[in-house]
Amino acid sequence: MVVFDAGVAPALLESVADSAQRIRVGDDVGGVPRAAVPSVLAARATAGLRLARLVVGDATDFGEEAAAVVAAGVAVDVVPGVSGAVAGATYAGIPVAHADGGASAVVLDAADPSRLDWGHLGGATDVLLIRVSGPALSAVIAELLRGGRRPESDAALIYEAGTFRQRTLTGRLDGLVAEAARAGLSQPALLIVGEVVRLRSRLAWLERRPLFGRRVLVTRPRAQAARFSTLLEALGADVVALPTIRLDAPDDWRPLDDAIAQLGTFHWVIFTSANGVATFRDRLALAGRDVRALAGARLAAIGPETAEALRRTGLRPEVVPPEYRAEALFEALRPHVEAGSEVLLVRAAEARDVLPRELQALGVRVTIAPAYRTITAKEGADHMLGLLEARRIDVVTFTSSSTVRGFMTLLAPEEVRRLLAGVVLAAIGPITAATVAEYGLEVAVIPREYTVAALAEAIAAHFARPD
Repeated sequence: MVVFDAGVAPALLESVADSAQRIRVGDDVGGVPRAAVPSVLAARATAGLRLARLVVGDATDFGEEAAAVVAAGVAVDVVPGVSGAVAGATYAGIPVAHADGGASAVVLDAADPSRLDWGHLGGATDVLLIRVSGPALSAVIAELLRGGRRPESDAALIYEAGTFRQRTLTGRLDGLVAEAARAGLSQPALLIVGEVVRLRSRLAWLERRPLFGRRVLVTRPRAQAARFSTLLEALGADVVALPTIRLDAPDDWRPLDDAIAQLGTFHWVIFTSANGVATFRDRLALAGRDVRALAGARLAAIGPETAEALRRTGLRPEVVPPEYRAEALFEALRPHVEAGSEVLLVRAAEARDVLPRELQALGVRVTIAPAYRTITAKEGADHMLGLLEARRIDVVTFTSSSTVRGFMTLLAPEEVRRLLAGVVLAAIGPITAATVAEYGLEVAVIPREYTVAALAEAIAAHFARPD
């Protein structure tokens, strides 16, 4: 079981096993009230479950929760994190401890300003990190000034630190309240006072990433989404994973298994996806064989990702077309095949028939072996629809025609244009873009190379354009 705070990053929960129970802590609908967490932990732990408790921030409730579990006779392991205040400053490019900024730092919570010694804090500490609510900001700054802090002291306010919505204001201590008002910011923030704030002009890193502040929807199957998501996050994007399709076994394994049993009869074996490579390898092993069974065949891959999947398996494709599409693969193969050539095509069950049709027109004998089929996935659709309704999605990405069709099944036809108005649509290649066009929509981003790495870079380049 995983018991997690409502603010835990969704990416962390991707690591949770599907078989694990999940309990979200929060006072809203569907959440367990924080006050009830100690008893929940104790009850579930004594029932024999292995629990992980994920806490956002500085674990102020750690003592009460851990004590309840220990009192129930269950052992506790604690993995301490970095202080939320120190981490928040670092995300804004403000190093709390720096030779040029002072020798001491204090982290405070100003939930009750009257309990703090402002006279001491006003002048005795080099760097102050104070968690403050919006309405209390002016009172906290007034107390610091009365306690001895100079009005011209360097100061910063960080809102929603460490998220793609992070906002950082810097200036004189006595001018921050007016700065926050002009920016329309009033929610809880982290106030930093000290000369280290000056270093932000050189060290701010998060907000400078090209996709910072953009939320990108990834529709790839879950098993394939991780690498694409990592690339987008490295560019600063907030990634929402919503697999619109999932991969399943074909209706019948016999065509693929029969082909594997007769591998020695094929002149060429063609792979049209990395998924097909992985499934082919698994069925090959299940038959008690390995890649040596392909020693007499020449290999072709539809694109660089499929080619790389073959190389990781220990195989080297001879033909990889410059464009990731069946038409380009046929043109690349044309000089290498002739009438009577035996070709094995490992592909998705519902793939287009362009490649086998064109090869057969040359007199090539084509054996089609479905390695998997794609099924529409609807888990998480409500969350996605809520984000679209709230205009909180900037980009929707499609990496195949099947992801497009899977996504569109989640939207009411009459709502498609309204929900996607103002949303940038990005497709991995022209075939996928053409599928988007079937729904009366226009793709704004298509990379020159049809890979997820190129797609991520193309999305970043799109938002870097002056217009």
